Amino acid sequence: MPDITTLQSPGAAEAAYGVLRPTAHAVATAWALLVHACPLFPKDTPHWCVSTDSAGGLRVEWWTPTGDIRLIVPSVHDNTPYIYYDFGAEYGIDRPATAEKLAHWITQLTV
Repeated sequence: MPDITTLQSPGAAEAAYGVLRPTAHAVATAWALLVHACPLFPKDTPHWCVSTDSAGGLRVEWWTPTGDIRLIVPSVHDNTPYIYYDFGAEYGIDRPATAEKLAHWITQLTV
């Protein structure tokens, strides 16, 4: 997962609107969820894209023409990670995020 570790590196710049580097909590939480979820993903899982928010949280996104999934990991322990899913008419939030729930929604992208 070089994208997440690259974002945390000391050389990563700060955006004009806030913090670009993710917090240690956000990295550790996202890493743990992804390490446990990836073995459950289908073989044809689309690539993901990682970004930060202005508070140091992480967003991991997957998308296909049929829908998109976002794993939202807050910057602090007080807030719960969640999964946002959007398949056109079906969309919503699944919280708290778990490896099993993430694998379920990622599988829906490939059906």
